[in-house]
Amino acid sequence: MSKIEKYEEITDKLELEIATYLTKVSEGEISYESSKKIRAMLKIIDDLESVGDVIFQLSKTIENSRQDKIKFTPHQLKSISKMLEAVSEAFSQMNINLSKEFAEVSIENAYAIENRVNELRNKLRHKHIEDLKEKKYKHKTGTFYTDIISINEKIADYIINVSEAYLEFQKTR
Repeated sequence: MSKIEKYEEITDKLELEIATYLTKVSEGEISYESSKKIRAMLKIIDDLESVGDVIFQLSKTIENSRQDKIKFTPHQLKSISKMLEAVSEAFSQMNINLSKEFAEVSIENAYAIENRVNELRNKLRHKHIEDLKEKKYKHKTGTFYTDIISINEKIADYIINVSEAYLEFQKTR
């Protein structure tokens, strides 16, 4: 937990430092295209910092579930694992996009992954409601489970926002 908190604080500081730098750069005479890139970069760093915030929130939720001695069912653990895999795939695609020039980025793969994450979330919510009706686990266990699923989906939302910043740049060229 302390390591995650430390990295979250680092992302806060990095966002501030990068935003300050980009703001100073934009105060000079720059081209229209450079101005658009700076705006996209500011959006990207804001969303990356939000990813750090939400990951910290996820770690606190997991820690609280451990402190409350929550025992997830095998199905819940498998579902959480599937969600983590999907979010990991979203991170990989985001990193691919971040490594490219603004004009070279295509976000179709990022959208496809985001759609899979959303579909998985919806499927898991539906199954969760059925499982609660059938009393397969206690409500408190279900609350932690759905929080973990929802937080992961929120991470994926911020990840797709990073790729969408490239799209916004491309549309305004």
